[in-house]
Amino acid sequence: MSASGEIDLLMTERRVWRRRALKGGIAALCALGVPRQAGAASITLAKGASRANGDEWTDRVAITDMILLERWARETHNADVADTCYHPDAWIEVSWFKGTASEFIETGKHEPSETVNFDAMSPPVIWVQDSRAIAETSCAVHTVLALGGIDVINISYTRLLWRLQKTEGGWLISGLRGIYIRDTLASCGPSQSFKIDEEKLAAFRPSYRYLSYVLAASGRPARNDLPGVDRPETVDALRAAERQWLNQV
Repeated sequence: MSASGEIDLLMTERRVWRRRALKGGIAALCALGVPRQAGAASITLAKGASRANGDEWTDRVAITDMILLERWARETHNADVADTCYHPDAWIEVSWFKGTASEFIETGKHEPSETVNFDAMSPPVIWVQDSRAIAETSCAVHTVLALGGIDVINISYTRLLWRLQKTEGGWLISGLRGIYIRDTLASCGPSQSFKIDEEKLAAFRPSYRYLSYVLAASGRPARNDLPGVDRPETVDALRAAERQWLNQV
């Protein structure tokens, strides 16, 4: 067969694959050969709760979409959209905030206009158990703000843990917590420099030291008891709590 003939055959196969996938939806897409990672099916949090099976793929797409929509709303300061992402009983615990989702959204409205937030986030790993799900994403939270008259950028490397519940209207976020790993702080301009109070900096935990420093400078000190890799027991406790919540069905 000529090279052009091979290309035509390949394109024909792709068109057939696409038509079947669109006709059959996500379940057909899975049946047509989306590879499953080695060992993925063996991840079980409770008896009968496996990673993915049948219609669960539809739930996984909806959960991923909801998580991404919430982050988009957060970054673009769209409070109306953010409000549609959360379950009425949602609870948020992050570096600068602890409280209900409605309070979280309201507090975000009053952030300084010069502060810019951007999240570089991985696709979520998701576990579904009936009408509940937990998801985890790695996330680099970029915050650009003024510190001592200099524009600086703080990058906080975290893992975000999400709780979601399925309602009549679809999946909604019912919890958001973080595991803090490490962070950085630098000036945005290569030729600019700023002074750090080393004594104050030394008082903060290494897993979110610079984040704590800039939050304190802005009048919103970070809690000292957040889950972080410098205190592994806090990470273990958080993961155990998430698994326990998932299995309460």
